[in-house]
Amino acid sequence: MNILIVDDNIKGLENVARFIRKLGHSVDECESALKAFELFKERNYELVFIDIKMPQMSGVDFLKAMLEFPSDTKVVLVTAYAELETAIAAVRYNAFDYLLKPISIDKLVDVIERVSAFFAKMEKNRSINILLYSKQIFLAVGICSTLRAEEDINKINYVTTYSHCIQQTKNVRYDIILIDVDSVRTEELTSIHLKYPDKKVIALISQNKEKADNPQGIPIIYLEDCNRHDLLNRLNSILDGQLTNNESAFSHLKTVEPNMKMNYREKEILLRVAQGKTNKEIAQELYLSPTTIRNYVSKILQKLNIQNRTVAALYVSKYMLEKE
Repeated sequence: MNILIVDDNIKGLENVARFIRKLGHSVDECESALKAFELFKERNYELVFIDIKMPQMSGVDFLKAMLEFPSDTKVVLVTAYAELETAIAAVRYNAFDYLLKPISIDKLVDVIERVSAFFAKMEKNRSINILLYSKQIFLAVGICSTLRAEEDINKINYVTTYSHCIQQTKNVRYDIILIDVDSVRTEELTSIHLKYPDKKVIALISQNKEKADNPQGIPIIYLEDCNRHDLLNRLNSILDGQLTNNESAFSHLKTVEPNMKMNYREKEILLRVAQGKTNKEIAQELYLSPTTIRNYVSKILQKLNIQNRTVAALYVSKYMLEKE
């Protein structure tokens, strides 16, 4: 994990940082809560340890300030006194826990392990978080309203400026960044794509198809060519890691494994994917969670060497329906 330690006691700061590094974590040290808050806004930390008694900005003030920048970061307050006020502040401002000085090694390790377990579980079970960058307010509101109805999608926000887009990606873990190419400069699209190689950056084109020339190889979705189901299907295909720009579905059909064995559950899911159904719709029909369906779809596409959901529909038509 990425961990930030904030304490104006330099010796204590260095000792704790040295121990946590031995556990295999990346650690930043800071003697000022104000400077630490700037670091928090710039970087993604899973965990922050901060002394509750700090000059200029206390640990509780740090927590209060964090409320203006929603994030998944967990904060542990460190105090020399077991005061009821500290416990109340920790609960009120959503601190993960608090530790007493001198810090017990066992309790320190316990806190780190609990935070690690939290993020591991969130990574395993989390739904999709999407950020939309568009200067067309009506378009942004329409897309957000459409996608919020999908259970697979945990969060979708939109921003209208480049600076807000960068700020949001620092504070929230987004899986997909949708960029309205018709209203955003090409340099901004390229910059975001290069800045966040771990995220799925997707270009949305609603009007001008001439912008389809995409030297960065960023996936493109033409909004005028797709309805709600098409949009959700294409987003799912991109999350599966299978959809790339301007590919021919028929050319990919040549690479599939027509005789690959599938169990009954895989077949019934694949048939529904071919019908254009979303993960949410398939989950409702089969009484499973949308996350489970997404995992199934990803494994099926990999097993059959199918590139995306469009190719899946062709596969079903050619190799499954023809046999019936």
